[in-house]
Amino acid sequence: MAALVVAGVAANERTMASMIDIQDLTKVVILIVLMTVLFLSGFAMVMQAWGHEWYPSSCCGGQDCRPTPCENIAEDSVGDWLYIPTRSHLAPEQVQLSQDKRCHICINNTGKPICAFIVAGV
Repeated sequence: MAALVVAGVAANERTMASMIDIQDLTKVVILIVLMTVLFLSGFAMVMQAWGHEWYPSSCCGGQDCRPTPCENIAEDSVGDWLYIPTRSHLAPEQVQLSQDKRCHICINNTGKPICAFIVAGV
């Protein structure tokens, strides 16, 4: 009888140990996921800030510029440019070549485009 009790206690301890291992493993997995999310969020913020480095200060106040599909910026028949989503006109001097092979638009807080960056040949 004592051997059965000892065997039962040992089996119970193994079960408890495996439950603790599962709980520890779950905590480790959750911690890894949280650390990954934090890292990627920080990386995204750094990349967004880095993307503003090449915008000229005369055009971008640090938050005015963002990528836009190149189809949103079109040249008209007289050489002016149109930002199609807002139907706003841009003078030729407000349009420059992009430095990252993507089109960008810089819009002030009233919704008026300040300048645009285009990809040559698009």
